[in-house]
Amino acid sequence: MKSLICTFTATVLLASSAFAFPNPDRSNIEAEQFVPAQPLVTVAPEISDRHAGRVIKVRLTIDSEGRPHDIRVTNSIERELVKRIVKAVSQWEFTPATRGGIAIESRVVLPLEVSLEKGSNA
Repeated sequence: MKSLICTFTATVLLASSAFAFPNPDRSNIEAEQFVPAQPLVTVAPEISDRHAGRVIKVRLTIDSEGRPHDIRVTNSIERELVKRIVKAVSQWEFTPATRGGIAIESRVVLPLEVSLEKGSNA
């Protein structure tokens, strides 16, 4: 069996909104500038080579300290694979999203592609 890892197919995609909403009374729009959360540390689950090429969407909340919570796989996949992915993503670390320079909680969707790890043996 080949060693497989999950890799990003795209950058973190924000769900439709973060938990912090702009204050309509503020006159300085730049102070409300939103910067999305970014992964700092990632952990790859062990996944069977039969899943190679699949894109798995993971929805989660990243708190204001960069910790992932409420991790859910949105694809319809095997329960064991879901457990492995949730366990791995729960170990990730992020720089939290910010609005106006203040760290905030945010919801994200991570599209992860299952691909062969470089240097794997057949």
